[in-house]
Amino acid sequence: MPSPCVLICVANPASCRNIVEAGMAIAAREQLPITVVSVLTSGLPTTEDGLTMQQLHNITRRCGAELTVFFNDEPALTTAVYARQCNAAHIVAGVPGEDGMPKATPFVEMIHEMFPQIPMTLVTPDAETFLLDT
Repeated sequence: MPSPCVLICVANPASCRNIVEAGMAIAAREQLPITVVSVLTSGLPTTEDGLTMQQLHNITRRCGAELTVFFNDEPALTTAVYARQCNAAHIVAGVPGEDGMPKATPFVEMIHEMFPQIPMTLVTPDAETFLLDT
């Protein structure tokens, strides 16, 4: 099994930088390497998918991270399998925020339900971070 890491989950370039930077801060504090994953819908990639992947790659590369991209219609399940494979010790994901509070998404709820023992940090569009209770 690989050594533990901070798994950073990204979906779109607009919020990617804040999520990656929050994950990097956690990794530095916990002295762990990072890995970044994105799950796009399956099927033939569109031009938009290509642009999204390029932007995500550019952002993660500038942050010194590598990006793994999967194509699957079950992003939470795909991410969960990858979290187990990469030995995630902490998971970081972006969420919408309302009134300064994060709004859990089905993706976050499923990952947290599958790995309740793994700390999970949520990052809002305003770059605020919230640790889910374990």
